[in-house]
Amino acid sequence: MNDLICSMPREEVFHSGHPLCPGCAGGVMMRWIGKALGKETVATISASCITISTSVHPTSLEMPCLYISMASSPGGITGVSAALRVLKRKNRFPSDRKVNVIAVAGDGSTGDIGMASLSGAAERNDDGIYFCFDNEAYMNTGIQRSGATPQNCWTTSTLDGKKERKKDLPLIMAAHHIPYVATASIAFPDDFFKKMIHARDMGPGFKYIHVYSPCPAGYR
Repeated sequence: MNDLICSMPREEVFHSGHPLCPGCAGGVMMRWIGKALGKETVATISASCITISTSVHPTSLEMPCLYISMASSPGGITGVSAALRVLKRKNRFPSDRKVNVIAVAGDGSTGDIGMASLSGAAERNDDGIYFCFDNEAYMNTGIQRSGATPQNCWTTSTLDGKKERKKDLPLIMAAHHIPYVATASIAFPDDFFKKMIHARDMGPGFKYIHVYSPCPAGYR
């Protein structure tokens, strides 16, 4: 087994008992995020499949979490990171205490509804890690096509196949010249974990990780 996987913390931050679908790739992703970043993390999670696991009491995610609209999850990174800077400057929060600030959103929220706020946070180079879990459609509301749905794919709103090409979100984010852009898949947890650790340990700035997360129910 990979040494990096063996070195993962045994403590679970994303717990079982959530109402996500059995085999949900997004749930697997959240488990790896929890292991890589730990409880010293503030998460902003946009309206999506993942909020099903964090908005039902008791929450399955053992870290402070903001449930926010689909269009504004990058604003969580902007606001929380700014608040931490102010608190440290005023000596109301230990200056040497590392708190990870993250946002988690689906491909529709990232590339369609929330593109403006994502681009703004990236342009400002706000300090945090943005995770896009790409299941290639609006799975939470009925499997409608998104900008990230591949060309010719069936969805409930493209019965004859989507005519447009898949939007290349990692390339768009790289064009913002942010410190770090990575792609990952839950099928390769060692690679995903390594990239999260790298983003976590970098200096301040906006980091974007695009995670391929197949949806068993939506893909059919």
